[in-house]
Amino acid sequence: MSKLAMASVAGVGSVAGVSGGAYLLTRNSSNALEIEKSKTLRTRLESENYTPLDVDNVSHKTHWDTSLTKYKVQYTSKNTWNDSQLKERCSELFNKEIISDGDYTEARKYCVVPRDISGRLNDTGFHPLSTEESQESTKWTKLSEEYKKGGDGFKKLGDLEHNKASEPSSSALREKCKEVLKKDHWDADYDSLLESSTVWCTEEGFNKLPIGNA
Repeated sequence: MSKLAMASVAGVGSVAGVSGGAYLLTRNSSNALEIEKSKTLRTRLESENYTPLDVDNVSHKTHWDTSLTKYKVQYTSKNTWNDSQLKERCSELFNKEIISDGDYTEARKYCVVPRDISGRLNDTGFHPLSTEESQESTKWTKLSEEYKKGGDGFKKLGDLEHNKASEPSSSALREKCKEVLKKDHWDADYDSLLESSTVWCTEEGFNKLPIGNA
């Protein structure tokens, strides 16, 4: 694993045992203490900077509708459910104090305000680099140089192979980050893209480049 990948993984607290590769992204070590003291699934989600869907918030109606549609596709035995049943299920999950991996994954997917990858990075203290061609070119070039190295434990960004991120243009990595940052909450590869984007698409990823490359 490259030094950058190892350093970046150290800054991303993984939720152990959660199916689907769900990751708790935080750069604040005190957050771990908050989670440890959390008593319900709702407070755990809130400590991870998720916003639980609110049955009384009219601005959440569209999110509830979308969640219901996605929920019925995932859980075919619930394909006749209405929004009231999903809201009841989310309330039940929010109140749980003994939390299984499945409960966490279900609530994190269907019972929170959905955020695209760029939004989620911001929510958790990361700062996406500008993907405009004329902006931050030096940072993109140096990140591309590191990306090209590949190696054991290399965190590939989507389908971008390490030997395609050629410098000096650095356009391949920048354009892939531009694409990834727009991915929405429902994308099948959301979790893995979210994790790898912290390494290759953020100010924090750049700052963790090995000395001499940053």
